[in-house]
Amino acid sequence: MFKSKEKTSINTLLCDLLNDMISFLLNKYIHFNSQYHLINWSWKTYVENYQEGYHIHGVYPELNKAIQSKQYLVTNTK
Repeated sequence: MFKSKEKTSINTLLCDLLNDMISFLLNKYIHFNSQYHLINWSWKTYVENYQEGYHIHGVYPELNKAIQSKQYLVTNTK
């Protein structure tokens, strides 16, 4: 049916990511806090909207209540 392509190693696929992560010194990080929330909607909706919080209050009122949107802050760094 389909011709199989030559398999690429995971190291090759993740090479750029691994190089980017070196600067984070992950072995120096410590666990700070865990929070658990029982939600009555798709987890994919929650994750997708993390980066797009500006529209949550109008589109997802229940999610808006759960995340306390006035305190909502997204930080993106490289």
